Amino acid sequence: MYYVRDRKYGGDVIKGLMQKYMDRSDNSFIHGRVDYPDVDGNQTMIVIAHPELLSILKGKELSIYGDGTFRVTPKGFYQTFIYSFEEPMGELCIPVVYALLTGKRENGYLHLNNYLKTIRGASISNI
Repeated sequence: MYYVRDRKYGGDVIKGLMQKYMDRSDNSFIHGRVDYPDVDGNQTMIVIAHPELLSILKGKELSIYGDGTFRVTPKGFYQTFIYSFEEPMGELCIPVVYALLTGKRENGYLHLNNYLKTIRGASISNI
């Protein structure tokens, strides 16, 4: 199975994800890809979010929290970063945006925050 997948996508995990899951409609599971330069070389992040959950974020003042993990990160990436928002009653945090990052430096988080700002259309002051 791995051999077939590698042959189909040329061993490029990112290309494989983009071709398999991203369409150009508003219902795409993969929201976007961001390529950025870093001191370790060019890096990539894949932003994953459900369109209906993203609509909750747009233009509202919400407390948004971010946290990274390495345990659930797929091969080809260094870490998974998860953004959650606190629902209005303040009793529950709901994960909304997942980002797969190939890098591990602050520059990647800055690019991710800027990307999230463009998704929301509002300032992010409570991350």
